[in-house]
Amino acid sequence: MPTGVEANRARKARLSSPLTMAGGDVLTLDSVRFAELVAPAISRVFVTGMRAAAAADHDRSLVGPYGGPEVVECVIDLRNPLAAGRSITAAGLRDHYRYTDPADIESTIDRSVVGGLLQRDADGTIEATGTGQQFLADLFAHHADVLTERWNPAVIKRLNPLLARVLRAADATGGGAWSVHSPPHEPAGKPSAVVLLDRLSTMRYHRADAHAAAWLHAGWTAADVAAMPWGHGVERGATTDRAGHQPSGRVAVQRPNG
Repeated sequence: MPTGVEANRARKARLSSPLTMAGGDVLTLDSVRFAELVAPAISRVFVTGMRAAAAADHDRSLVGPYGGPEVVECVIDLRNPLAAGRSITAAGLRDHYRYTDPADIESTIDRSVVGGLLQRDADGTIEATGTGQQFLADLFAHHADVLTERWNPAVIKRLNPLLARVLRAADATGGGAWSVHSPPHEPAGKPSAVVLLDRLSTMRYHRADAHAAAWLHAGWTAADVAAMPWGHGVERGATTDRAGHQPSGRVAVQRPNG
């Protein structure tokens, strides 16, 4: 039978492990382990929300009046900085589209410029036009209609403050894509479901920058990474977790009841 000292040591060892229960319903997670676990969850919820919104516009009543999917594509991708009235430089666009051929980036932006949603300066900096801002207002209203029906208000209420904390912490270590998208556009009265969607969206760019830092450190290029089979490089994923964990700190995650 262990002595009191041995039992105390064992207890401390258990509490220092990444997934140990620490005080009832609270899990204390090591920040690297947290980054590993939360990244796919963030992507899954975000992608599910965006797909639901796209599916709900099956008749193109949202995107049709603005030229269709190809014209609005990059405006949707860049909706938070554009809606906030921020300009996006050519360097910022390269960071956002780091796995895309530069010629394809140019043609993507061109379609939105010709369609009247974006204006572009001589140095490649873009911002939304009045028409672009109207499309974004319609887009956010559409997201609100779709997600308010589908997402649990209690879960939204629990997640939004947690994501606000993580986003604040991420500012210290975000890279180029993060700088484009942070902070998310959150005007007064923005529906909480859309706040959640766009906080998840913004958080994904911190992970993307961490991933880019990992492959740059390994001596790879964006083209090398884009050519790799899906799931290739376990060590690359582990390095991304180590690079992307800083915003998490040590996070206490409340386990949902039921």
